[in-house]
Amino acid sequence: MKTKFIEKQNLTPSESMALITGVIMEARSRFRDNGFSFILLGICIGVASIGQFILLQAEYYKLNYYPYLIMPPAGLIVYFYYARKKRE
Repeated sequence: MKTKFIEKQNLTPSESMALITGVIMEARSRFRDNGFSFILLGICIGVASIGQFILLQAEYYKLNYYPYLIMPPAGLIVYFYYARKKRE
């Protein structure tokens, strides 16, 4: 991916808006490509956190980290997803 460096210059308001719009569209495109992993891992962290909270409230102190064991399988899913996507 090429990064564009802009020399310091005075931009008109319309040029500024065009630059901002371009940056937003590029970020949106990158998120669309990589959004699966962010969403999956975010959901897994949320579920694991809620699971840990429930276990702590039920006084299962020795087991409170067990919900985080869903993270390695989620990482493998993301790995194989992007490996397959790279092959295509």
